[in-house]
Amino acid sequence: FRHALEEASPLYRATPEAQAQKKRSRKMMSDFVAELLPAASPATRAFAADFLKSTITALGVRLSNEPRSAAEIAAFADATAAMLNGWVKSLKPRR
Repeated sequence: FRHALEEASPLYRATPEAQAQKKRSRKMMSDFVAELLPAASPATRAFAADFLKSTITALGVRLSNEPRSAAEIAAFADATAAMLNGWVKSLKPRR
């Protein structure tokens, strides 16, 4: 299914609906990171949003390339959450 969407993507990426969804998605991630890292600089928050989105997107692409059991997906989700949680903690200013 993902491969079919990739082939059709040039047809829908430029649509107003796709652009509006992309804008909403960026805002949602930006708001999430601002809440997660309120004391971080704007540059750090922008990098964190881009890094989180890139990591999650890449993992989603990888996992959707072949059939996975619910347990495998849950294991990847748990490991990714733990990894990203540790990384985000490293960005928070120390007192």
